[in-house]
Amino acid sequence: MKKFILLTAACMFALSGCHNHGGEHHHDHGHDHDGEAHGHHHEEVINMSAYSDNLELCAEAAPFSLNEERTVLAHFTRLSDFKPVREGSCTATLTAGGKTATQTLDAPVKDGVYRFTLTPQAAGEAVLSFELDGETLTVATVVFEDDEEGEEYAEELEIKSGNAVPFTKEKSWNVDFRTDPVEIRRVGNTIRAMALVDLPEAGETALTARSSGVVSITGGSLPEGVAVRAGAVLFSINGNTISDDNLNVRYVEAESHYQLAKAEYERKLALAADRIVSESELQQAKHDFDSAKAVYDNIRSGYNGGRQTVKSPISGFVRSINVRNGQYVEAGQTLAVVSTSDKLCLLADVPSRYYSDIARANGANIRPVNGSQTLSLDALGGHMVSYGKSAENGLIPVHFHIKSTPDLVPGTYVEMFITTEGSREAVCVPCGAILEEMGNHFVYKQLNPECFEKTQVMTGASDGVYTEILSGLEGGERVVSKGAILVKLSQAAGALDPHAGHAH
Repeated sequence: MKKFILLTAACMFALSGCHNHGGEHHHDHGHDHDGEAHGHHHEEVINMSAYSDNLELCAEAAPFSLNEERTVLAHFTRLSDFKPVREGSCTATLTAGGKTATQTLDAPVKDGVYRFTLTPQAAGEAVLSFELDGETLTVATVVFEDDEEGEEYAEELEIKSGNAVPFTKEKSWNVDFRTDPVEIRRVGNTIRAMALVDLPEAGETALTARSSGVVSITGGSLPEGVAVRAGAVLFSINGNTISDDNLNVRYVEAESHYQLAKAEYERKLALAADRIVSESELQQAKHDFDSAKAVYDNIRSGYNGGRQTVKSPISGFVRSINVRNGQYVEAGQTLAVVSTSDKLCLLADVPSRYYSDIARANGANIRPVNGSQTLSLDALGGHMVSYGKSAENGLIPVHFHIKSTPDLVPGTYVEMFITTEGSREAVCVPCGAILEEMGNHFVYKQLNPECFEKTQVMTGASDGVYTEILSGLEGGERVVSKGAILVKLSQAAGALDPHAGHAH
């Protein structure tokens, strides 16, 4: 069982209601209390938070006073998807002066929310712990001698930032939202380039006509992109409709020559045993037989009543069709190209000034032009195949191979961030945390799980997943990494109506 204690007083006791620019208190932050109010109708509410490997705790209660019943609302969020915990027994325990008050609830009162009632039995420094899903999340708190002392203490710790934005758990659970800690990461140089998604030549096979004639597509049509199996018949070529180089005539001639050459070779092979024919005559007979057999086998392969069939030698998909139904084709003409569907090639052109960095590249991140999730080279089972040893028009070609994925379509371009081994430590946040306004960059820093502060930052290098922060943040803080634009819109709505969403 894992236990985590939050020690920063400003985070533990920060008011869950944020202030607007005028400093007005907002103590009801939109939670549905099912018609029930906090015990004794205290105005001041203390917010407490903690994190484990799998859960986020956001608890709120009026300041604890000796022998006074308090309602504790505990919001639990799964860190895997930042959605509410919907089931499970939870036990809350308040310990102060060696005495405990505890309560166990079999299930949340609604998704993500457990409502406990605790009465402190002793005053002084206290520990409030919650056990859920085999994990214990613990925060430090205080039990006061009387209500007035507790309310004065809570007022001293209230959030007074003019940039603070309330964003309740109920709101965040209903949208694509998450927060992540600011990390100290080792970063290296990043080469940013556009890359063409293509199919590797090694994974392509051209289907060619082995005889002249009129081509027929199996099934009447063969659209590009259709999947095919190895050995599937894709075309047939009818050589009987033409007078010159008639396939049926060629087949009969080849079969006749083969049978004659075979009989002659077998005859001379028998005579050679009695030394009636010379060794040179026997070798010539064998040569004629092998040549006739090769021609006959070539025509017979795929031959069916005057038609030559063309099969796909590999499983994959049809990349291109070069003929139409009923078209006359010559022997050796390409009919179609079949590609394997499990490999892709990325062709990037990198400015020549990064030549030395390319040789030290240890990975890459790939961002499709449609703006979907950034993909890592490792996750795609990819690797760098080669890079040019000379520049053309100031650019060096760099080739990567990766596994095929539906997010990457051959013929389109992607944004690549080619990375080198980290050489320095830097403060970093997920790229999704950064918003831009008129050339300036901002993040929403977490004051508590339901309150965020708009903070200007100076950005550095980015690898497509993380962005270096040169100033404005420190390691250990948390920021909104997904859904920051929604918090911004919430802030804008609050600027229009400071009282929107709050009950006074």
